[in-house]
Amino acid sequence: METKSRTISKIVIWRVLTLCVTVSVLQVYTNNFFLSSTIGIIDHSICLVLHYFYERFWGKYTWGIIDNDNNNENLEIQTTVV
Repeated sequence: METKSRTISKIVIWRVLTLCVTVSVLQVYTNNFFLSSTIGIIDHSICLVLHYFYERFWGKYTWGIIDNDNNNENLEIQTTVV
């Protein structure tokens, strides 16, 4: 499981990038920077909080995660058998 600070850092960086895209698209559509920025900030603030809890929820489960240590041991065993 990753640390909370890593989760938050990843989410904030991703949300800043997607906020820029959202505001740009809304700016083209509305031609009003204040409205575009307001909608973008509200939307991405809500999504940021939801994304944090989503990531922390999935971080508790090992389903679909490959353990590299065990995987390397299996490769060594397979190469010696062949």
